[in-house]
Amino acid sequence: MGTWGTGIFQSDYALDVKDTYMDRIRKGEDDESVMNSLIAEYEREGDFNYDDTRYVFWLALAYIQWKTGRLDSMVKERALSCIQDGSELELWKGETETTYRHRKKALADLEEALLSPQRKRTVYRQPKDYYCGWEIGDVYALKISEEMQPLFDSKAQYLLIRTVDTDKWQPWQTVPIVHVKLSNGEALPKNVKEYDECEYIQIGFTRYENRFYPLEGGNDKELIAERSKVKFEVNEYGVLPKYRVTLLSTCKRVIPKSLIYVGNFADAVPPKQEFVPFSKKNIRAERWGENGRDFENRMQQMYHEHNLHELEVYSNPELLKKGVLPIELFMKFMEICEKPRL
Repeated sequence: MGTWGTGIFQSDYALDVKDTYMDRIRKGEDDESVMNSLIAEYEREGDFNYDDTRYVFWLALAYIQWKTGRLDSMVKERALSCIQDGSELELWKGETETTYRHRKKALADLEEALLSPQRKRTVYRQPKDYYCGWEIGDVYALKISEEMQPLFDSKAQYLLIRTVDTDKWQPWQTVPIVHVKLSNGEALPKNVKEYDECEYIQIGFTRYENRFYPLEGGNDKELIAERSKVKFEVNEYGVLPKYRVTLLSTCKRVIPKSLIYVGNFADAVPPKQEFVPFSKKNIRAERWGENGRDFENRMQQMYHEHNLHELEVYSNPELLKKGVLPIELFMKFMEICEKPRL
């Protein structure tokens, strides 16, 4: 569960709860059915078996219900219990004193809100279709903040974001899938040749053994046979590098106003040995954050982990072998399952 702050919604898990709830409410679904289905869904996934995810779930759900004037008494009781008995705050005792204090303040503010009179119920209009309008090949530059620039271990002053595909995030939202590069110093590329000279940021990797996944139902043998026609090329570490990011430009408001349009470089050279997942669901999704700072921070993290090879698996290849089910074993398992039982 990625956490980047002490606020109630400053974790991937809490944002998922909030976004899922709000998406259904905005579509006009009944308040109670949305709440019940959300609880059932997360319970089915086993998230309530762990203190950290269980507490975050109730706090996030209570907060978004309170903000929209839909606070349910049961949800309120569960969230207040997490706060008042100190169980949620106990999980933060290993953090710094400042972080602990900030989380304590966030919980106190939420408690005060939940105990205040119910807000007027917010009514939402049905959402309109939205896409930011970026064309395939369009490149935008995001200025790297002064405090973040030294952390890139590079002279780059900009993140160069180029659209390579699109995907449906919600039924009414289409978002761009992008490659990200670092600029060469302060200069922005004036043509595709200069763009090609900039360094790609690697976003992650897939084990070669997992190259055909996910198998999304149907005839797995036929699916694997079809996907076997694709040429896969591992890098020097024996993995398939990934470079694509689903950028959650879900509305005009979240896109940084400071973005600079660089040009359209549709013919740019793609990343060397790039592995493109068969399902877009397997492409890492990132939010902009305020003025693009969350995105900037994530790219800095990815740069260190993969471009600079600071992730432990690069120095300890044995870690890559853990938890792997080679496709050959999977197919053998499928053959056994298909044999008639006597």
